[in-house]
Amino acid sequence: MDEKNVIELLNLVGRQWTLPVLDELARGARSHNDLARAIDANHQQLARVLRPLVSKHLVHRKVHEASPPIRVYYMLTPRGKAVLACCCRFRTLAAGELDDAM
Repeated sequence: MDEKNVIELLNLVGRQWTLPVLDELARGARSHNDLARAIDANHQQLARVLRPLVSKHLVHRKVHEASPPIRVYYMLTPRGKAVLACCCRFRTLAAGELDDAM
């Protein structure tokens, strides 16, 4: 991965609402409505966050059309789980808990 890709990924993860979305999806698949409620974001904000996460393959979007109304669910991909694990490490670093490891 070149430097440009790393910076792009860090910028994506650093956007408002991204970490709360990833944290919530780490608990399992969520519908759009449940996810909006869980992170206390409106539907437009959530859509703006989810679009790039889906396009970068951090989050998988699944549409259930079995019966009306159509429901859309989101879940972390393996790549999304790996990114979230890195974010957890950054949180630990930011809290100063890895001073011995440096």
